[in-house]
Amino acid sequence: MKKIRKFLIIILVVIVVQILLNWFFRCYYNPVPQYPKTRICETLKPGITISELNKALGIPASKGVTEKGEVWFSYASDQYASVPIKARIDQDTGLVLELRCGEGPPNWILNPEMIEE
Repeated sequence: MKKIRKFLIIILVVIVVQILLNWFFRCYYNPVPQYPKTRICETLKPGITISELNKALGIPASKGVTEKGEVWFSYASDQYASVPIKARIDQDTGLVLELRCGEGPPNWILNPEMIEE
């Protein structure tokens, strides 16, 4: 009976040590990323097309149309960030009219006068 108890204690200690080592190495060698999609979003300039936006941020997670007829694409944010990334799109030209890289005001709104025909 004492041998079994000793064996179980050793197994329990090994499991706890393994869990702690895994946690340490995961934190030390694989830190939480600094939200690269949010950073990429913030570097995008007015006048980009939907295809350029998709190259930068990936495939949109969802597409919605407002009552005013505005088309909005939502992009999945990074795993550790719950920051909404949204873009208002002109369906006719494929241009991004407004980009929001998080909560609050838009990062930029494309002025219709800036569009070159």
